Amino acid sequence: MHVPIRRGLVAAVLAGAVLTLTACGGSDNSEKDFEKQANAAIVTVKAAGSSLGRTISGAGSTTDAVLARQLDDNKAEVDAALAKVKALDPTNDADRKLVNDLSDALTKVSADLGSLSDSVSVSDATASKEKAAQLIADSAVVKAADHALATAVAPSSSK
Repeated sequence: MHVPIRRGLVAAVLAGAVLTLTACGGSDNSEKDFEKQANAAIVTVKAAGSSLGRTISGAGSTTDAVLARQLDDNKAEVDAALAKVKALDPTNDADRKLVNDLSDALTKVSADLGSLSDSVSVSDATASKEKAAQLIADSAVVKAADHALATAVAPSSSK
């Protein structure tokens, strides 16, 4: 009679071990999910940066009204990228810091774009120049934060 009880106990312990191993596997999946989502967010950030680059390159050959609309469109793209970054759920503190750094930098660039668009829309050259300088400085921070996150989530063979 004791043998069936032991078998039952062993079966319960093995079931617990299976649940533990399954939970560990879930953690790996969470990390892989984070990496996949982070890489998608990084692509969105880079696309917003490329679009902004095109706007800046063509700024001298367009009217203030058109440039202000383009800057508003750029802001919308940055805001969409920011939403993707904020939606990330990092699985460790190091990645959490990288995501927060990128989120903070994108928030500043979004504000810069709004301010620059406002200045351009009223043809305020002095304010526009100041706002553009701030945008350039904050964009460099985005680039560095984006690169840091991209490096952290890159496949181990490319690190």
